Amino acid sequence: MGPTNSVQILQGDISFIIQKEMPNIAAAFMDNVNVRGPPTCYETDSSGWYVSTAFTFTDSSPQSAPVPCTLGLDSQPFEVIPKNTGIHWFAWEHLNDINCVLQHVKEAGGTFSGWKMDICILEVVAVGHCCTYERCYPKDHKVHKIMDWLDCNTLTKV
Repeated sequence: MGPTNSVQILQGDISFIIQKEMPNIAAAFMDNVNVRGPPTCYETDSSGWYVSTAFTFTDSSPQSAPVPCTLGLDSQPFEVIPKNTGIHWFAWEHLNDINCVLQHVKEAGGTFSGWKMDICILEVVAVGHCCTYERCYPKDHKVHKIMDWLDCNTLTKV
């Protein structure tokens, strides 16, 4: 077929391989696969009651009892797995999602570059945007480029 459509073919192949995880868990951009983290880090107060505003209950009832929790690196309490209190619930959930995506690619015969792989990082820069747990925002150089645009004085400059 030649190199003319190689970008579209690659994007279509990656999207097909991880289609069961799209769009809720993973997203493909060319040869990169981004795996979203959980919608909350399951922050609690020190007694085990949720404090995260992002947390939603699946049964639409309020939290009836405190959950097991432990302090994170920043002294913020987080929910942990009851049978293994050394593992934070959001890390467990995220690593399971990553494993699902990796297994789909493995089943298709794909490989990953280990030195290019970032797992469970606090922020990532993708396509000129910095994505963190709280939000995504454009990088400063992108904003400055737009702010420095000259005014359009003629119809040909629009």
